[in-house]
Formats: sequence, C-alpha cells, structure tokens
Amino acid sequence: MDLVNALADLLDHSDGEHITIGLMGHWGTGKSTVLSLLKKELRCRQEERFWVGCDETITCWEALVKVLRRYAGCWGKQRARLTT
Repeated sequence: MDLVNALADLLDHSDGEHITIGLMGHWGTGKSTVLSLLKKELRCRQEERFWVGCDETITCWEALVKVLRRYAGCWGKQRARLTT
C-alpha cells in the first residue's frame, strides 16, 4: 500500500524529530487498517535480527518456529521487493 510505505518512509527518516500524524475519516474507511499495516511495516523494517530464547518451558525448536512464524510476512515482503 503506497500510503503505508510513504508514512513508514517519513517515520524512518525523521532523524529523531517528533512527528504527529493524524488519520481522519468516517467509521469504516480503513484508519485502523492503515495503522495496523504501518505498525507491521515498521516492525519489518527495524527487525534485521531476531533472538530465539528457549528454556525449560519451551524447547529451542518451538521457540524457533514461533519466531519464524512472527517474521514470515516480513521476509515474504522483502523477497517480493527483491524480485520486482
């Protein structure tokens, strides 16, 4: 979504400046959806590494699968960017 990418670029390049963004629209026009997609996009951009933590409550394999599921959407998007 172009709007989400533009907002993410703006926030990525803010250099620590405080930025306020307002989304205005009637009920059901997609404001919450844009915020949700923006949150996911920013997480994908910032998560270049991940940590797998395991202990007696979760095996290392279970922890790895959990992390891979969390970031699968990010990697799919990065792959799509590389192929286009």
